[in-house]
Amino acid sequence: MSNDYVYIAEAVTSDGQSHILDLEEYGWADKELLGRTVRWSIVPKELSSDWKIIVVHIPEGGKPIFKSRVYGNTRGIRFRCYAVGFKKGKTSYWVWSLPNGAVEVGDEPYLPDFLLRKR
Repeated sequence: MSNDYVYIAEAVTSDGQSHILDLEEYGWADKELLGRTVRWSIVPKELSSDWKIIVVHIPEGGKPIFKSRVYGNTRGIRFRCYAVGFKKGKTSYWVWSLPNGAVEVGDEPYLPDFLLRKR
């Protein structure tokens, strides 16, 4: 596994099987596996960190989704935030995890701008 992301993912399928995925590895988003996923989680590689375990239950017809974003400013402060959720139809639902341990629900996180101003 790569060391850039602080998270790995867990996909629990409708038959109860757990699948651990390296989110930086090519091919992790297997359509067949994600199509059977009923619980989608990101788990910190180091459980002693401030990063939270985020669990999203996927409704019937929903597709698990993941993204990460790097935020920064002109003073050279940079950090990454992660989001998991699901897409159903044209609507997506996101839960964000931030490096200070905060969790936000919504299309975009609002706390990164605050964190950049405070550093």
